[in-house]
Amino acid sequence: MPQSMGAMSLPTVERLSVYLRTLKEALAEGKDYIVSTEIARRNGFTAAQVRKDLSCFGSFGVKGKGYDVKELIERLEEILGINRRWNVAIVGLGNIGKALVKYKG
Repeated sequence: MPQSMGAMSLPTVERLSVYLRTLKEALAEGKDYIVSTEIARRNGFTAAQVRKDLSCFGSFGVKGKGYDVKELIERLEEILGINRRWNVAIVGLGNIGKALVKYKG
């Protein structure tokens, strides 16, 4: 059964964000599929660690073919909660608050 975001350890969250960056780089390079060994090699992890981290959230990839880069990007963005808008309240409008209000990203 896939884990929820709340059940993840901080190191797992950190690795998932690294995997996401790697997948976006692979997509920019024109790759449609990527294997766990390549994700691991690019980041100094083991392929087993990559597979273990991803398996916590369901079944990804095809044995011998790898992971669909676009699909895995979408899934990791969903898992990490960065694919949606968050409502926030800024208390105080000092310099940092003003900068946050002006930020368009």
